[in-house]
Amino acid sequence: MEYAKDEIYQVEYSDKKAKKFKNNFLVLLFSLGGIFSIANIIAIYNFFRILSKI
Repeated sequence: MEYAKDEIYQVEYSDKKAKKFKNNFLVLLFSLGGIFSIANIIAIYNFFRILSKI
């Protein structure tokens, strides 16, 4: 009787998913950085505009 066969499974990992996640993470990081820098520029502009009115 044959109880078990020795079979070798070859698993191939795709790098597309890892690169896509890394790319999405970088896009998210740069977009958040851009949003915060624009908000910072607006806040500095408003601060000096209010300061000049005093």
